[in-house]
Amino acid sequence: MVELDDGRARLVLAPENGAAITRYDALVIGSAPVALLKPGDGTGASGCQLLVPWSNRISGGGFTFDGRFHAVPPNVPGEAFPIHGDGFQKPWRLARRTDTEAELVLEDGAIGPYRYAASVAYALRDGSLEAKLTVENRAGMRLPYGLGFHPWFPRGDTTLLQARARRVWLEDERHLPVGVVPVRERPDWNFERPIPLPLE
Repeated sequence: MVELDDGRARLVLAPENGAAITRYDALVIGSAPVALLKPGDGTGASGCQLLVPWSNRISGGGFTFDGRFHAVPPNVPGEAFPIHGDGFQKPWRLARRTDTEAELVLEDGAIGPYRYAASVAYALRDGSLEAKLTVENRAGMRLPYGLGFHPWFPRGDTTLLQARARRVWLEDERHLPVGVVPVRERPDWNFERPIPLPLE
């Protein structure tokens, strides 16, 4: 584990576990740390996983790009489709570290047609977390890439969410997208003002 601390927040990283965040806590004087991400091992439903070389699921056994079909097998037990690439499943190397910053690198990303290198830089600045994820295509051909972070936030009876959005993606029972609608058509997902999260 790699721990960063700027006096106002603490960040714990798991290089061997996909460079995931396992803890991100606000440090409160005279009180116990306050978890800003759901503490855990950084897998499944805790912390924050990296999504690279794509996010979400790929159906149909793969995808067509530039007129060529690229097969991508499922990569998570119990999932019918490949999900979130393989970056979260591989060990990353710690390339640089200070008390408040760390950079981790992955040199051997490989899933389906993808061959890539990636790096993630985490920094604590006055209690705030900055994170930057980059990827380099090494497949020898053009491919679509998508990068992201998958945070898991603590959720309790008093948890509220505020976020502005104009549209919302809908999904089917397989968690595949089936369309986009204006958020006004889904008022239970309108978080312009802080409200409790829906059960589903």
